[in-house]
Amino acid sequence: MEIEEPRMSAGTSTGPGLLQLAETAYLSEGGAEQRTAAETQLESACRAAPARLQLLQAGLTHQLRRQLLTRHAPAFWRRLLDGQLPAAVDSLYELVTARAAALTRLQTLCEQLQVPLLCRRDGVPDLPALHLHLLESALFSQLAPGFADAVREFFERAMAALRPDREDEDGEEEEEDGGEDREEDPAAAALLAESRRVCRRLSELRLLGPLAGGVVADLICRQMAARVDAVCQAGFTRGAVGRLDTWCEALLADWRRLLGDAAELEAVRPRAVAFMYQMFARRRIAQLFDIIVDFPDSGPALEDLRVCLQRSRLRSELVTSLRKAVATRLLHPAANTEDILSAYVSAVRALRLLEPSGVLVDLVGEPIRQYLRGREDTVRCIVASLTEEGGGPLAEELVRGEPVAPPADSDMTDWQTWTPYPRDAPPAPDAGASSQADIISMLVNIYGSKNTFVKEYRKLLADRILKQATYDLDRELKYLELLKRRFGDAELHECDVMLKDLFNSHRINWHIHSEESRRLRRQTEPPPAAPAAPDSFPVHSLILSAQFWPDFREETLALPESYERCLEEYTREYQTLKGNRTLCWKRHLGTVELEVELPGRTLTLSVTPVHAVILHHFQSRPAWTAAELGQVMKVPVSALRRKVAFWLSQGILTEPSPDHYRLNEGSGAAAAAAASGGEPAALLEDDADSPMTSTEDQKERDLEVFWNYIVGMLTNLASLPLERIQAMLRLFAMDGAEQCSTQELRAFLDKKVKQHKLLFSGGLYRLPKP
Repeated sequence: MEIEEPRMSAGTSTGPGLLQLAETAYLSEGGAEQRTAAETQLESACRAAPARLQLLQAGLTHQLRRQLLTRHAPAFWRRLLDGQLPAAVDSLYELVTARAAALTRLQTLCEQLQVPLLCRRDGVPDLPALHLHLLESALFSQLAPGFADAVREFFERAMAALRPDREDEDGEEEEEDGGEDREEDPAAAALLAESRRVCRRLSELRLLGPLAGGVVADLICRQMAARVDAVCQAGFTRGAVGRLDTWCEALLADWRRLLGDAAELEAVRPRAVAFMYQMFARRRIAQLFDIIVDFPDSGPALEDLRVCLQRSRLRSELVTSLRKAVATRLLHPAANTEDILSAYVSAVRALRLLEPSGVLVDLVGEPIRQYLRGREDTVRCIVASLTEEGGGPLAEELVRGEPVAPPADSDMTDWQTWTPYPRDAPPAPDAGASSQADIISMLVNIYGSKNTFVKEYRKLLADRILKQATYDLDRELKYLELLKRRFGDAELHECDVMLKDLFNSHRINWHIHSEESRRLRRQTEPPPAAPAAPDSFPVHSLILSAQFWPDFREETLALPESYERCLEEYTREYQTLKGNRTLCWKRHLGTVELEVELPGRTLTLSVTPVHAVILHHFQSRPAWTAAELGQVMKVPVSALRRKVAFWLSQGILTEPSPDHYRLNEGSGAAAAAAASGGEPAALLEDDADSPMTSTEDQKERDLEVFWNYIVGMLTNLASLPLERIQAMLRLFAMDGAEQCSTQELRAFLDKKVKQHKLLFSGGLYRLPKP
């Protein structure tokens, strides 16, 4: 809008009468006859002196601005704040329309008399445009503080009439109608017609954008936010992107029908759709941890998020949010290692679906792998999950077959389908390394070696073999063959020997207890001088090849004489069968089948040898102290108390005073046994522990073996730093040294320093002088 200053020439002037006459003709709101008479008189005067029209234009512009500032703008804002926006717009529209007609006649007069106009719009003379420009300036120079709330209330009522709330069977707003008029509601139809008239008139006054643009944008954002929240709260099992697209199109169509300015809304449509996708992506990113936990049922939600990530730059935000959620909700001491492993497997599968390049897997999985490496039971949980009978996630990976090796960088066989890593993905040192690697290989790479897992599987296999009461090998053979495909035959050769020991033990036991074997013994051996002891029992042994089994925990147990006779008889039978071989019994291992006779009832229990020996000693004496019983059995009193607790819980023994135990021969034992339903109660946790040497004890033994190497190093080289000692151990000691971390070696050497077997000074270790 351009407004030129009038050029004054000598002898050109206009008095107050002529200016007042122009106000009456063009700006007055009086009667039509009065305005017509004033306009006719003014036209006659101007035709006599055309130069006066330039001065009249300036005077009219001044009076027009004053009227708008003092009368019309305050009246408009007052009505709008009173909730009368339609009345305020109608009054302003009628005023502008009337004055536009008068100003058009004035512009025609100026063009006839060839008087230049002061106002130009885009280089073309336009007096009505001057009025609209002055109106906008006057209105927004007196902007009312609360006008946005009144405008928002008006458009909310209009949209309520245009898009009445309708819900389908899923509780979601229907999308098919697209805001069609509801003729059955006259009140809504009247409100909708009034709203459209107001928007059309505001658009003609060029006030729709300045007055309602921000409010409409805010309402659209709020509608989108409410819709996105409702969709995200509906669950993860149903895709939402397509429905959101349809709903967004219907929403913008309704706003176009209401506002009438289709071109302007069409221009902002891409931004509105992008805003909706970004909002939906942020909601799903906030729920991503729960989506991963529910995978694969949450596959549709992940597909939606993948589409949104392609349309927004939110990968960095996704990584930051998910890593924070993982650290807060998963990586803490209260979480079980099994749950962490399950969540990690789900995260790898879900993130590969979200981004096949593997960048997200590397970035999000790194904290989980580091945390799992610090947990002591991680390897055992991984191995147990690999051989889980119920078909856990890792067991499914094991059944799939051999690991998939990632292609080398120089392999360009699929160069036509190659895609680069996402440009806006955060940097990763091994970006994409997990795109081809399978989950088991990724877990193995946490420790960098297969040996740790193979050793743990040996211990797990030993536990299962020792705890099972039968010689069934099908399940263990199945998983062993699967593990051989993963880790190789050479690494699992010892496990083959362990299973072969079970098969051989079954064959030897059958041979020893067969009728033919008994008949041969009766023929070759002289008849016994005395009949067999009444408390003898058959023995079935599990004969182990000591060199191929993990180390057992060292425990002592003195068996009664009758038990020892049965073991010696079995040993003689074995020596007869095997020639120059003999047996070294692990007396604290195994299972004893007992029949406990109570008044009116007999219990059949399967217990450990320690529990059986405890109850056996109460046959000779009804009462024992913990110290006496421990001395006879050669078992520490602390361990004995835990074992006796089982018989106390069964009601067979009682504890009248601390560490004093008595056989319960009354009706209380039968009542306690009846309360348990005759079923053997679960043994305490220490009885369910592995009979193998613990990982900590095994590491301590390995380090003690390394001690001889360390003494030899320091004898030859005088003093060495920690890093040099560890490097030389890996070079010479080899087996087990690669699993020994720097922290474990430092703790071991510090222990030797405390025992005065080493000296530490200036970061160097050396031997003390003799």
